[in-house]
Amino acid sequence: MNSLVLIMVTIGVFAMGYRFYAKFLTLGVFRIDNSAPTPASHRHDSHDFVRCNRWLLLSQHTAAVTGSTTLVGTGVAIIWGWVPAFLWIVVGTVLVAGTYAIGTLWASLRYSGVGPQSLAQELVGTTATIPFFGLAGILLIVVCAVLTLLIGEVLVANPSVGWLFLSLMPITIFLRQSLFAATAEHLLLNLGLVLAISLAAFILGQYLPLAITGAWRIQGWNQDVLVLGPGLIWSVIVLITGYLSIKDPVWSTARPRGVLAGILLLIVILLIFIGISIYQPDITAPRINGQVNLPNPTVLIPMVLTGGAFAGYHAFVHAGPTVRQIEHQQDAPLLGYGGVVGDGLLAITAVIVLTTGFADTDSWHRSYVSWPQHEPIVRWLNEFIDRGAQFISMLGIPRQWASTLTAFMVVALTLSALETALRSFGFLLTDGRERLGLQPSTNKTLQYRVLILVVAIMAFGVSQTRLDLDYWYLISITGQWFAPALFVLLVIALSRLGRSTMMVLVPPMVLSPVVAWGTLWVMWQWWKDGLWLLLITASVILLLGLWGLTVTTMTAFQIHRQQASAMPLRPPGL
Repeated sequence: MNSLVLIMVTIGVFAMGYRFYAKFLTLGVFRIDNSAPTPASHRHDSHDFVRCNRWLLLSQHTAAVTGSTTLVGTGVAIIWGWVPAFLWIVVGTVLVAGTYAIGTLWASLRYSGVGPQSLAQELVGTTATIPFFGLAGILLIVVCAVLTLLIGEVLVANPSVGWLFLSLMPITIFLRQSLFAATAEHLLLNLGLVLAISLAAFILGQYLPLAITGAWRIQGWNQDVLVLGPGLIWSVIVLITGYLSIKDPVWSTARPRGVLAGILLLIVILLIFIGISIYQPDITAPRINGQVNLPNPTVLIPMVLTGGAFAGYHAFVHAGPTVRQIEHQQDAPLLGYGGVVGDGLLAITAVIVLTTGFADTDSWHRSYVSWPQHEPIVRWLNEFIDRGAQFISMLGIPRQWASTLTAFMVVALTLSALETALRSFGFLLTDGRERLGLQPSTNKTLQYRVLILVVAIMAFGVSQTRLDLDYWYLISITGQWFAPALFVLLVIALSRLGRSTMMVLVPPMVLSPVVAWGTLWVMWQWWKDGLWLLLITASVILLLGLWGLTVTTMTAFQIHRQQASAMPLRPPGL
């Protein structure tokens, strides 16, 4: 299969999906009311509820839903062969992810920008509070910890990116000034400063890479009390960066940094696509891989493509920072569907990058010799960086420059996702206090410090073991239990308005049994391996997931029965 054909088919399907299916969802299913005010208008607070231009918000939103989750999920998915991965990415993006994104935005817009967990209480009641808050808390803590560590490991493996990462703060400041520039002169001046700092950090990274090689040790009682390796040192810097971001208004740091990450995503994908268009390499990976010792194929969907069509984490992006910045209701389809299309394009790019360039199929098989249960997660990020840089270097760009650019894109996207997850975590804590009837915290700074401390403790605990697919499984099963329950919430919201629910009813009906089977399979593996902490956590997730899915499904059936009993009887003979 020629890789260029794969790109053309993907772009064509995505374009048709946005042109027709997104329009059908907007006008026929959810019927978004363009005249209604958005939460950013009637809840404006200059911090989280702040209106934003839709194109800038699209860049920030896309950056938050792409990155490490997409690359790792795709990298693992192609172990089954490139055809299953390709079909799930294309079909899942157009049908499942598009519905999930637009539906979540629509529901949150209707209920004044509340998060998914608060949406559950609004639509179902207090019986849904515990499972949704519980799953949300577990998911966000683990996601934040894993993303923090992944950024640190990518920076260790790519020291030429270190100066670019440290230069993000001044770049963010001048880029923010550009977004709010009053005159063309101020715009050009600030963009010039952004470009100058970026180029200086880029060039410095080529000739004087910032590599942390030692370890920081805290000793007591003649022994090491705490040891921070290079990855953890970078992770500490990452968490400090995240803290400085979430305590500031969303327009101050998160927005310009998200715009920067979105621009990098566009540049790298375009460069790789141009390289593919020129050289048109054939895919050497097998269509269906039958030579690898794989786990049960039925765990493909819930265990692999965590960052994609059925990712529970994405709900916290849609019904989190994004919904609180939407300027007009009519922007929801562009943001929701546009974001998942960007995610799908990155996933297809990863499929091509990781399945071409091998001498033959046997060479590809040697890269995927067995199911990588204990492979480090960062493996797929580094492989994408290395092989993606190979395509970009075909355009005459030095290989090291291309590698630095690709690695910086991965770091910027992952940082944007981390900052969004941290901000959503803060929303979760605030909503939790309100739902429990407690006084809202007057000291936001203290709340953010506690939040960062919790994530830091979790990240340190994870770092003491191998950051392999076991933690990816943990993120996956948590998110995949959250997603079907959220779909059922959309069913409830549509049912109460007397609208058709078929388009949001099919995904949870089809995928929920697969999610349950995948969870049990993972728990069985952890039982055999003696990973008791992960097994206990998975047991809690399973109980919360079944609880949330049960109460939402029962509410949906109750609404259906009430509406059926209220319908007038048909006259005899009709």
